[in-house]
Amino acid sequence: MSFFRRALAESGTDKDRVIFTAGGNAAGKTTAISFSGASDNFTAAGLDSTFSNPEHASRLVEQARKMDKRISILYLNRPLDDALAPMLDRPGTEGRVVTPDQLINSQHRAAETVPNLWDKFGNDSDFAFAFLDNSPDGFMERSVDLAKPEPYTESRKALDGLDAEHRAARIPEAVYRRVKGAKPQSQ
Repeated sequence: MSFFRRALAESGTDKDRVIFTAGGNAAGKTTAISFSGASDNFTAAGLDSTFSNPEHASRLVEQARKMDKRISILYLNRPLDDALAPMLDRPGTEGRVVTPDQLINSQHRAAETVPNLWDKFGNDSDFAFAFLDNSPDGFMERSVDLAKPEPYTESRKALDGLDAEHRAARIPEAVYRRVKGAKPQSQ
């Protein structure tokens, strides 16, 4: 049994809501849970995910529905150039590497998946959606229109900052190579 299903099964009837995060890597999803108050004590389970795989997202939602849980989907969007710095911090702070392609694809696919869920469940009283824009000014609530894929070529340009950060020696060589997907050079 998956951790998620076990959490649902063990939650009991007094906790009737499941919170899902959605959005690209380094969008600020974990921070947004605290900001939004979504982790209140009525929550049966929470899953911090990108929802960048529509089939997987649908399976998770259906699992929660089968357990008679209400569902909140918290979608976060952060401009890619703003997501670059947190993305570059992850190898050092979390040991987790996110490549530019993963960053772009997770944001793009989440922006495709969430509007489809909105279309299907937006009028269902057992569902709550929140769309948060994580801009440099802080979190601001928006509408479903926030979830729209950006053109890939523009997204790629936004991440040119990776090379600039490396040239300016603000990220270590090992991190740069891991993020770029290159194997470290032997010493």
